[in-house]
Amino acid sequence: MATRSSRPWLRRHAAVVGSAPSLAADAVKEALDEAGLFGSVSASPKDAAADLVGVAAAALILTLVRRRRRERKAREDSDARIPDGVSMV
Repeated sequence: MATRSSRPWLRRHAAVVGSAPSLAADAVKEALDEAGLFGSVSASPKDAAADLVGVAAAALILTLVRRRRRERKAREDSDARIPDGVSMV
């Protein structure tokens, strides 16, 4: 949703805006697990590390997708500037 915002700052930082609340919610869940409020056994450092690795992987994928879209758009824009039938040679 943040990528569709009219605010440029929010669009540029959409991954952080989405990831931070998710990681915060997970940290709260892990704390409540440790306190015994859920039926889970307990909090696990491995689970927290897996969450961080998942967020990092998602951020990497988003970065690669954005870069590919920018490159495609730049290529389409440069192709649109060359009139049909005109050779650049």
